[in-house]
Amino acid sequence: MNELQLQLIYQHASLHAFPTYDPMYLSLPVQKGYLWILKAELSQTEIQLLQHLVVMPHETPQSAWGNLLLQDQHYVPSTGNYRLIQIAFQQKRAVQFKKWQQAVKEFFQELVDCIVLTDHYVVLIEKQHRTSLQPSELTSLFLALDGDFDTYSKIFIGCFYPETSHFYRLFQEEEAAFMYSLTKSHVDHCTTLAQISLAFYLDPKITSRTCLQTLAPIWIPDEATQILLKTLWQQKGNLSATAKELFMHRNTIQYQVEKFQTSTQLNLKEMNDLYFTQLLLQQF
Repeated sequence: MNELQLQLIYQHASLHAFPTYDPMYLSLPVQKGYLWILKAELSQTEIQLLQHLVVMPHETPQSAWGNLLLQDQHYVPSTGNYRLIQIAFQQKRAVQFKKWQQAVKEFFQELVDCIVLTDHYVVLIEKQHRTSLQPSELTSLFLALDGDFDTYSKIFIGCFYPETSHFYRLFQEEEAAFMYSLTKSHVDHCTTLAQISLAFYLDPKITSRTCLQTLAPIWIPDEATQILLKTLWQQKGNLSATAKELFMHRNTIQYQVEKFQTSTQLNLKEMNDLYFTQLLLQQF
């Protein structure tokens, strides 16, 4: 099917990496995933025609995390912070998932689930641990896995959220950001929400702010952090200029920045990451 033509015809349809079993929608397999179309917007003739064109995969039993992310079923994980790592395999042949999963588990001490949603799309759920890898380290890891398994993958590294967060909504938003990034021609091998946030959240079709609203009070817990991030942005990330503006020693600013980066996994030397902090500040 021609994805562009379908989206022009059904402008309210949304692109996802996996099909839906929600009876309110039709899932149409397209080049970069699945197009979800609300049946209420279709005539009966359209539904019958599109159903002939759609081959839905068999539904497989999901884990507690799978049911939480896909169906918003009640489940409260154990105390801690969790992130979702999405992997899209960009080739038509099937991936050797069992061997691939075994290899992945060796690198994640706190991998709590690996959900294979389609033959080309997987979601990892990782509990935060002192050994949790930074985005740059994850990039190297998945590049190595691509070499070992002769695959070509695109990765979206989510943020860490507390166990009490609404993961169903967070997943919907991060998955939408991943799909948005895959439509860009120069997307990196690994992408984070911060890296794509400038284009993603400025798109008028994107109205959800669940990720920002969840992270803002956690990452920016006090006025001192707010002032630091605002000043850093005004000074374009320059630590010396920020220290001068705040009448503080440069080493003090550097310590505060490094502490913030350690807890958030952002790199405030990167303008996309620094811009992301300004989006968070707007939530107050």
